[in-house]
This record gives sequence, structure tokens and C-alpha cells, in this order.
Amino acid sequence: MAGVWTPTETLLGTHVELESFSHSITYIEPAGEGDPLANPPVEGTEEIRYTVRIVPLEGNPTTVTFTTGDPGIVAGFFKRVFNDTIQYKTFNKQIKTVVTDPDNGAWDKVINSEVYEATSFKADTSRNIIRNYRAEAFINDPLDPNYLDIVATKNYTINIRDLNWTTGQTLLKQLVTLTQSR
Repeated sequence: MAGVWTPTETLLGTHVELESFSHSITYIEPAGEGDPLANPPVEGTEEIRYTVRIVPLEGNPTTVTFTTGDPGIVAGFFKRVFNDTIQYKTFNKQIKTVVTDPDNGAWDKVINSEVYEATSFKADTSRNIIRNYRAEAFINDPLDPNYLDIVATKNYTINIRDLNWTTGQTLLKQLVTLTQSR
């Protein structure tokens, strides 16, 4: 008998930046019906609940964490995940370009104390990023000969969508104001 993933939908949710979330995933094999015609009759088996681990399928920020268990949980928030590019000139006349990576947004990489002049800012125009995860249900009984065997997998996604430009606009204004004060 095939097990059942919960949630059944592959999209766990759509969130904006800095919005906290927590999504639980379970995998259960329903109780069997048994064989009432057997001699003696065989009663149905109990449902089987599996331990679930969630694995990111690409770079994952440290603000998103995973808990292996029944249920498996992915929780946290996304911060400055959009692919912005900022370029600035330092007091030493070097041009520095900073871009977003899995752990830090471009704005997190600007070193305010070395900024002499802001030269360019290119915002990510998509404002929509999908993160992909795989849930793995496995046998978590050390006495079972199949201990740690994966019995089922299912891919899930989280959508980060934020059409609000206010945060980027505010950060750009702060950067320009910083350079004007020097």
C-alpha cells in the first residue's frame, strides 16, 4: 500500500521577505485492512509513520532551518534573497561590486565605512524566487534491518515573492545619503 504525503500539494507556501514561516511534512502508510477470510482471520496492521528529513536542492540561507522528525519541518524566513547588484567606489578609488548569495543579500555586503561614492544599483526585476526542497521518508528504527533506508521522496517548493520596492528604495536612499555626508 502506498503512503500518503501531507501536504499533498507541492507548493508549501508563498512568502514575502522577512516573513516567518513553518511548514510540516509527514509521510504515513495507512493501516492495512487485513484478511478477514484467512483462517484464522488476520487483523489489519496499524498505520506506519515515517521520520522525514527535508533537504534543500540548492543554496539555502542560514535563516531557514530544518528539523528531522515526524513531522519534518522547514522553518525560518528569507532575507534579501533577490539578485540585486550594487556597485560603489571606495575611498581608495577601487570599484566594488556586491551581489546576492545564499547567505547574504547584496545590501548586507556593502561596507558603509569604505563607501566613497555609490556608482550603480541594479534591482532584481523578477521579485519572485522559488526554492526547491526534497522530503525523504526513512526508517528510523535502529532494530530494523532496513534502518535509515529511504522509503519515499517528494519534492516541494517555497515561493518568495515580494513586489514591494520600499525596502530597496530605502536602502538606496541611505547609501546615497551616506556618500553625500562625506
